[in-house]
Formats: sequence, structure tokens, C-alpha cells
Amino acid sequence: MKLNIILVLVIGFAAPVARAECRTCPDGIEFRDADPLGDGFYQCTNVDNFYLFSIEADSAECFGAQYDVMSVCCPSQVKDIAKDNACGWCPNGVTNLESSVEIPFQEDPVTCGQVMVLVAAGSLELGICGLASSVASICCPGDEGGGGGGFFSCGFCVDGIEYPLKINPEAENFTCTQVQAASLLANETVCDTLVKPLEDSCCPNTNSSSECDFCSDGLDNPNAELPLTGITCEQFQASAASVTDSTQCEFAFKPAETLCCPSTTNVVGCDFCSAGLENPTAPVPFVDELTCQDLQDSALFATDCTSTKLAEAFCCPSISDNTDRCEFCPGGLDDPNEDVPLLGGLTCKDFQDGASFVGNSTECEESIKPLEGLCCPNATDNFQCDWCSGEAGVEFPELEFPGIGLKCDTIVMLVPAVTYEELCDQYKAAESLCCPASTDAVQCDFCTGPSGLEFPEREIDDSGLTCQAFATLALAAPNQTFCSSFHVAEELCCPSSTGVSLPPVAMGDYCYICGSADVEMTKPDFQPYAFGGSDDPDDQKTCAQLEESLNAGRSPGESCINTISGFTFRFSPSICGCKGVTPPNPCDLCSGRSVNRDAQMPGENFTCGEGFDFIQHVSPAFCSNPEINLYGMEGVCCTDILESETISAASCCTRCLVAFASLFIGLIFD
Repeated sequence: MKLNIILVLVIGFAAPVARAECRTCPDGIEFRDADPLGDGFYQCTNVDNFYLFSIEADSAECFGAQYDVMSVCCPSQVKDIAKDNACGWCPNGVTNLESSVEIPFQEDPVTCGQVMVLVAAGSLELGICGLASSVASICCPGDEGGGGGGFFSCGFCVDGIEYPLKINPEAENFTCTQVQAASLLANETVCDTLVKPLEDSCCPNTNSSSECDFCSDGLDNPNAELPLTGITCEQFQASAASVTDSTQCEFAFKPAETLCCPSTTNVVGCDFCSAGLENPTAPVPFVDELTCQDLQDSALFATDCTSTKLAEAFCCPSISDNTDRCEFCPGGLDDPNEDVPLLGGLTCKDFQDGASFVGNSTECEESIKPLEGLCCPNATDNFQCDWCSGEAGVEFPELEFPGIGLKCDTIVMLVPAVTYEELCDQYKAAESLCCPASTDAVQCDFCTGPSGLEFPEREIDDSGLTCQAFATLALAAPNQTFCSSFHVAEELCCPSSTGVSLPPVAMGDYCYICGSADVEMTKPDFQPYAFGGSDDPDDQKTCAQLEESLNAGRSPGESCINTISGFTFRFSPSICGCKGVTPPNPCDLCSGRSVNRDAQMPGENFTCGEGFDFIQHVSPAFCSNPEINLYGMEGVCCTDILESETISAASCCTRCLVAFASLFIGLIFD
């Protein structure tokens, strides 16, 4: 490859001696028939007339071409073109124009004359001066110069390269020799940021810039291997030479001096089982493939001894003086091989061994000690949770308690680890499901119609509780009163089993809130979800718009019962004025009494009459909502009050609006 290509690519436009046009030899060709390119085809005359005449003077192309031919076609003019070069290189001229030299990144040797042309055309910013200085002793011995004109030399490993063939991945896998050659072309920025840092790897002993002084007085144990690495001290020292980060040096390298050069180091490692290991080959619990011997070896250059010292209880228990470790079942384990539930197959013995590595007293008391109820229940004085302790024991081990995702047979294993009453109470809520014979549990009548549980995966509320979970809980409710809370979900889970469900409609047909096209909707403009006030655009939809939205969001093949169920869970179709549909009045508001229709509900925008008319059409879920104080509403709206007539309007539920809104919140129609 001709160096003029390099010049065109990297030098750019320099500031050489000005000329009117680019000529091979400004003062005339001296050897017209010479072969400047060495290809046996072009002569100096040909090149001058046909190749160079059209090239712009003072351009990179011009100087590149002159570099190729001047030392052959007009060698006496080389000194003139390079006169007063910015590098101050060979200031009195090149004395050995034809001497062959090698320069970096040029495949073939070049002559000193060609280098002189390069210097004349070169740019200080590209380190041309450094490249030329490497051959000055051959081209102009005794007259090298090189200090003038702002010349910069990177000076890489000036006292010699110690590892010439070492590969440097951070320098595109250049060897140290190649890096030194490249440094000749480096400007000051490249030198400081990319080149000089590699001295720590290529010439560590002659470089004074390394911040990591590792075993500087020599290695006591050059062939000793650092534990767990397989690296010798000699190799580790070589690696440390390339580290310039003081923090990395201090914490990653200096501790190893206790192994590699203990006679001269001030670093003190951890004193670990100094009287000897009792279990040198035993794997340290919870640390993959690390034995006690490995841990002792690594302790030689450990800087944090706290966690290391805790392992003495396992590696040299009889001589350990560590009193801070967590003691788990100190009186012995009932069954060392018993698996601890939900811990991935860890046994009680594994857990006991691992507990000795816990030095934090809070962690020990709150996370470790409670499990003694699993591994040594007879030897602990912890609180004992009484759960499913009846004669029948756990009757349904495979049932999963909704909400916590645990089966009964798993809960019974975890209960012994419960050490305080509040947590015990949470587990006891599952007794009616897991061991109903031990409790007063009753089975609720939930979705027992001919269609059974129609939508098991449907979520009842924002908590994510599904119909299937409700059905499971209904198998064993704490008492009969509790069953009423299950029935409110039947409109969602098994609408065909309720009194407000719609007759079945063929797949693909339009779904009507009123059941069919034959039943007239007399109040299509009524806004059920906006009653009581709401700014939500979805709540502003009328009955007719709601019906359209329900059909638009209907899944392929979905039955109308399912499509309309979100609406019927909250309302009877009578709310939209469906002819022939009687309002169910599930809340039985003002039963047997008249309604003071003109009375204004305190703090609300509707009267008692409007509220009474609305409640006639709601589903039973409304009546069971604990947010709604129906008794307070009756105190304002119903005449012939059964109890004290002094009940004031202020005693009414002041959250009626909130109650109405909370009942319907969360349903969004697309």
C-alpha cells in the first residue's frame, strides 16, 4: 500500500510551502526515465505530465504524490520542500536519502527521502513528527532535531518494552510492540487517554505512573495460587501493574500481598480458624463449591472479617470464640433430615448450619428462631398456634385457601413456625375450609342452581378474588350469617341461578338489557351510573348507550347472559323501564311505611323520593354494601319511624353519594 493513500485519508489539508500548481518536482525533473512507482510502467515524465498536473496544489493528494516520486525523480529538491518543517526534524537536511527504514502501518520499507516529504506535508496534530523521529537516527545521524515547532512525542515505554508480544484487548488486541509503533502517530489527547495507560501492562517496572504498588519489594511466593482463581502470585502481580484505579488496587489486589509477599506487607488478613480446621473439606453451607479450606485460604487476604469469622462455627466449632452467631435449636433437632417447607428442599440440618452465619440479632430473632417450631418444637418456648387440632385433623389437604395461594397441607406445616397471635389468627381463618369438623363452619348455598358455577375465573372485585375462590370459601363459612356475603356474587358467578338473570339468547344475536326486542325499554335516556352525581364520561351513558357498549365489547361466541351480567350484577333491568319487569326492591327500604318523597337528602342532589325510586332497581349487592347506612336513610325518608322520632337528618349516612358511587366504580364500558 502506498503511503500517499494514508496521507489522503488521515493528514487532510496541511500548511506546506505554497506553490502555484502541483508538480512532481517544482524545480524540474532530474531523472526523466526513472521509475518512481516501481511498477515498470510509469516514468517520472509520465507521472509529471499525466498524473500530477491536474491535482490541486498544496492539497493532501499533491503531497502524497510528491512523497511517492520526489526522492526518485528529483532527490536534490527534497531538502527544499522540507525546509523549515514544523517538526524541526533533520534541520540540516537528510544525509541518507536512499536509506531504507520501516515506519508503522506501512507494509513495505520506505526511504528517508520519502519520510522527509511526509514531514513536510504532515500535520502536528496527527503525530507525524513522532513517526519521523523514530527513524531520524538513520536518516540524519547526529542531526536528529525534533524539538522545534511544537513537536509532541508520546514517549511510550521509553526505557523499553518488557512484554513485547502481550496482547491488549482494550487496544484492539494490538501487541505492546504495535502499541509503541502506533504511539508515534498519537496526538497529546490520544496519548494521554489511550496509549499511556497501556504502559502499566507493557512496561510495568519502568513505568512510574502505576498507582497499584503490589509486592514492589519482590514476591516471596511467586508460584503460590490465589484461592478459587488458579492464578499465581506472579500472574497477579503482572495484572496489578495495569491497574490505575486506587480503589481497585486497595481492595482487589493489595489484600493478596499477605499470600504473595507476607514478609514485606503491612496488610493483615483475617485470623480464621488459626488453631486448625476441623472440617477442611466440608462444603460451607449456602456457598457453592467453597470448602472450609478454601475459606481459610481466602481469609489470608480478606479485608472484611465479619462474615468470614461467622463460618468458624462450622469449620472449627470447638475452638470458635464467636458468640454473636445465631443459635438455632441449640438443644438438638427432632429430625435433622426434615425438609423446611417452601425453602427449596433445605433440611433442618441445613438451616441449623446456615443459621450460624447470621450475626444480626434482629434477623436471627425474626427470621430464623421462629422456624424452631418446625425443627425442634418440643425444645422451644415459642408461642404455639392452635390450628386444626381436632381429632379429624386436616380434612381437605388439597383445598387451596383463596388469597394466600396455599393448600391446607402446606398451611399445617407452616403453622408451627407461627410465633405471634396476630399471624395465628390469619391462619385460623382457613380452619373452616381445611378442618370444618373442628369448627362451627357451615356450608353456604352458593350457585347451586342447575347451571352451577358458570364463570369460575371471573373476578368479583378489585382484590382479584374469583368466583371459584368464592365457591371454595362458601364450602365452609364461619356461620350462617356469613353466607349472605356470598350470595351477592351470584349475579356475576351464576346469573342463571338468580332471580334477576335474563333468559338465554342465541349466540350471535343482539343482546338486550330488557331480554329481547319484544320488551320495550321505556326509559332509554336514563343514566343509571350517574345517579347521585358523577363526572366520569362512562357514567353519563344512557340505558340505550349502555346496551350498545355492551354489545360492542361482546367477545365472539359470548352468551348474552355473560355479556349483560356486569350490568345485572348492579341493577335490575327494571331501572331502564323494561315493560313487565317488576322492580325487586331487595333492600326492603321503608317496608310497610310511607316515603317522605319531598325530603332532601342532606348533602346530596336528590330527594328521598328519587333515592327510593332508584333503590327499588338495584341488586342485592347494594343492600349488603357496608358503606351504606340504610337505617340512617330510613330515619330521614320513611314516615312512622319505628324507633326514636328524634333521628335527625344529620344522623343519616352523609356518605350516600360516596356509597352509590363506590357500588358502581370500576365498571368501564369501551
